Amino acid sequence: MPDVDFQPDFEVAPGRLAVLGDTRPPDYLEFFLENSRRVPRQVFEAVARDRPVALIHCGDIAVYGAADRFWQGWSGFDRDIRLISDAGIPVYPAIGNHEYRGFARESLKHYFARFPHLGGRRWYTLRCGGLLFVFLDSNFGKLGAARAEAQERWLRETLDAAAVDPASGLVLPVVHHPPFTNISPRYLVFESAEVQRRWVPLFTAHPKVAAVFSGHVHAYERFLIDGVQFIVTGGAGSPRFRRRAAARRRRADLFAHEDGKLRPFHYLRMEERPGAATPTASVEAVVLEGETWSVGEVFELT
Repeated sequence: MPDVDFQPDFEVAPGRLAVLGDTRPPDYLEFFLENSRRVPRQVFEAVARDRPVALIHCGDIAVYGAADRFWQGWSGFDRDIRLISDAGIPVYPAIGNHEYRGFARESLKHYFARFPHLGGRRWYTLRCGGLLFVFLDSNFGKLGAARAEAQERWLRETLDAAAVDPASGLVLPVVHHPPFTNISPRYLVFESAEVQRRWVPLFTAHPKVAAVFSGHVHAYERFLIDGVQFIVTGGAGSPRFRRRAAARRRRADLFAHEDGKLRPFHYLRMEERPGAATPTASVEAVVLEGETWSVGEVFELT
């Protein structure tokens, strides 16, 4: 029996959270899709106005993780993130594939220099009231076999402990690569077979896992698979992707949006509902249409 006195790696006071992914600007080959270089700053401005207790980032922050000041590296993030840091909002990221671009040692040096509070952790837990976020590194090819196995052991132990921990009402994994998506294969971005094989069975079998957040796909999608919501929130600034044609979609998407249109840039507002009969969190998808922010949909995790 796991120790019920479970201690997360990090903790923030209960309150509103922001969840988003893929704030990196376009790389050279993506300008033919969309020039979205202004959008990450617009997103960070909106998040700063919300004053969340923490910003949860699903990864892909720099185009080229090994570059420091080059605009395709970290300089844009360094400029825009001041809006968040000046507001006193801590950032907790899952590491994306672009953060590994270049020599891994150099890339990780730049990554952890931006997030020194992580103490070099590539996987960790964050508690916010009764919400327990479990951050994972889904870049299996960069981890190597030994680190991937160590992470999986840690994940199993963490999920076992959270299952019997009375303070953990909802367990919410955060990964970069989505196990499920309807995005067109023209972008060479696919469902992660490794996440599906290694982790999805653990998530769907767990009594407290309510949702899994991911990025990587530059869109907003929401699927219900075996009682767990799988939410793709990769629309915070990178050029957006189109979905497959309706007849070729693998998954029923819970987000209603007009076919044939790009889904809007967005981030998520999230907050635990106090006093609910069962652990519950409310989520708003906050979408950017032109220069105007609005709430695109509201749903609950329970």
